[in-house]
Amino acid sequence: MSATRTFREAVEACEPPVGDAYRPGLRGLGRYSRRVRCSDPRRFTGSLSLEETLAESHPNEPLWDYGIGFRRDSTEVAIWIEVHPADTSQVRNVLDKLRWLKAWLEMHAPAVGQLTDRTGWGYVWTATSGVHIRPGSRQARLLSKSGIKGPMRCLKL
Repeated sequence: MSATRTFREAVEACEPPVGDAYRPGLRGLGRYSRRVRCSDPRRFTGSLSLEETLAESHPNEPLWDYGIGFRRDSTEVAIWIEVHPADTSQVRNVLDKLRWLKAWLEMHAPAVGQLTDRTGWGYVWTATSGVHIRPGSRQARLLSKSGIKGPMRCLKL
């Protein structure tokens, strides 16, 4: 069996409903697609709304919001985006969502998990409004230690 090489292949290899949730470009982000930018939008290879897709089957879980496929050089990577209010009181919630996502990827979507970007942009928190977490604060250090970039108003790749 050959290794999965694209975001689309990895998502479609998942069991339903996730295997059916792939969308071209940033369509899976719906109204939040404007929170992600790139000078060459063709580098966005696909997306999925993980929270929307799993809400019914995981009603009490801290579901992560979105995954996107992004072409970096000659390979594709997965970048996971959480759109959430960026207040210090929300840091614990976002960290819980990250723990859930990592466990879910390992158990239910290892091919997608293997594509997760390892250059420091694998997990990104974009703010629903203003960012109220100061750089260098205890909360910012917790996020950095966990591997989450942000929070930020817009992800620019």
